[in-house]
This record gives sequence, C-alpha cells and structure tokens, in this order.
Amino acid sequence: MKKILAKLALTISILSNLAFINIAFADTAKISPADEALINELVNDIEKQEKACKSLGFSSCDEYQQALNNQYISPEDEALINELVDDIEKQEKACKILGYSSCDEYQQAIQKSLDFEADFGTNPIEDAQKAPCVDELGIDNGYIITIIEEPLVFEEYGEAGKDDKISRTCFRNSFSYVDALNQRQSITELSKKCSPTALAAFNDKSQREKYQITFSCQEVQVLLNKGGTSALENYIMTLYRWAASVVGLVAVVIIIGSGIQISASGGDPEVITKAKDRIVKSLSGIALLFLSGVILYTINPTFFT
Repeated sequence: MKKILAKLALTISILSNLAFINIAFADTAKISPADEALINELVNDIEKQEKACKSLGFSSCDEYQQALNNQYISPEDEALINELVDDIEKQEKACKILGYSSCDEYQQAIQKSLDFEADFGTNPIEDAQKAPCVDELGIDNGYIITIIEEPLVFEEYGEAGKDDKISRTCFRNSFSYVDALNQRQSITELSKKCSPTALAAFNDKSQREKYQITFSCQEVQVLLNKGGTSALENYIMTLYRWAASVVGLVAVVIIIGSGIQISASGGDPEVITKAKDRIVKSLSGIALLFLSGVILYTINPTFFT
C-alpha cells in the first residue's frame, strides 16, 4: 500500500509540475500527445484509488494516509485496498467490453432494465421463453439446427430423440425498445407461439410511445438433423415436396384447361393440336417428377420417411 501511496504522491507532484509547465509555457510550447496521455492515465489511477479508499470507509485517500501513519490500518486492510484497486480496473474493462463508457453508465442501464420490467410486471416475452421451440441443452442436444426464415412449405415431422430428420414450425418473437440511455435494446426468442404479453405491451399506446416499442412474430421453419448427410437429405426432401406440389397443381390446371379448349374448339385442328401439346408436356412433367422420386427412393429407401 505504501507503494501505491508513494505513486499517488508522485502522481500529484507530476500533475502539479505539468500544470505549472503548461501555464508557464502556454504561449511558447504545447504539451506533447505522450504527456497528455500520461496525464489522463494518472488521473484515472487517482480516481480508482479514491474509490478503493472510500470502499474502506474513508472519505478520501488523504484520510486513509493519515490513518495509516497513525497505524490505524491493519495489514489486512492494506492488502484489501490493493485488491480493490485491481477489481475496479477489471470491472471498468468489463463494462467497456459491454459497450459502456464506464461502470456508472452500465449501472444506469441495469436500473432502466429493472424499471422497464416493473412497468410490464415481468419480462415482456417471458411467456414465449417458457415455451421454447428448440431445446438445445435438452432433448434437441446433438442436432444440427437450421432456421429457414422464408420456407417454401411449412411441414412438421419427426420426433426428437428418435428420428434423424425433424421439421418444426416455430415463431420468432422479436421485442425491441429504447432505454433511458437512448439505446435500443432487443429481446428475441424462438418459441412455439407468439407472445401475448409482448403483443399487449405493443398494443398499449402509452407504453409503445414511451419506450418506442416494436414487436414482430414471424413464422419460420426449423430443421433438426443428426449429421451433414441427414441435413442434405432434409433440404432435398423439402425442395422435392414443394416442387411436387407446385408441378402437380400446375399440370392439373393445364390439363383441365386444355381439355376445355378442345371441347370448345368446334373441331378447329390448330386449337386441338396446341391443347394436346400442352397436355402431353404436362403429363411429361408429372412423369419426370415421379421418376426423380423413384431415383431418390432407390438411392435411399428411407428418404421419404
């Protein structure tokens, strides 16, 4: 601790000298960037030491020094203040990593978060979080999880723990608001349902305007696979089923439409020829789709299961 206090005394002396130099030579010289950085660093050290002294119950480090000189400070307290200085430095670094300029700003954000939850009574999407669509640490552990934001077709098949390929329909709840620091905060949860609590908060005009709330609940498709081969099969199966439904629907519509044209053609050979040509092409498309399904089944008999 004596080393710290000696450093503190040296710091004050350096700052005093630098201040004197700055005043005396303001018209003829400027402080170098290196000296300016040193001053800032020394000021930060003083602030950290003051915080540590106050945490021990002293109003300032001068009072702590006086108590130390009078042997009022135990060796345990001296070790404690050294530890507190290190802790303050670590805390400040952690707060800056989180994007805050200081830990005081971080505490303000935490308090605002508490106020926000108090206004709503709870976390606005807590009900959605209690019904997760994917349990990564539980029954879904070990699966490769793929989220399709704009799926071709919504399907549900497979059971976790039994099947290698699973498809689920989930809802992405995205809740956003502006906190007291004028920073936008977002909460997102992939759930089995849309959050009624978040929707109610969004529909409350006073809360929506106060916190600038935005809320969306998007339906997405989630694919779970046990391995890379299983994932590839899942993608191909999804595409094939979508293509089969689209091609089959279009082919049936064309065949029916062409049949009506033939009936209403009045024997016009040109109209009949074009209609027959469309029917043949539609049937060829259905046959090609069926053939591709046979090939996929031949490669892997469990492809459609």
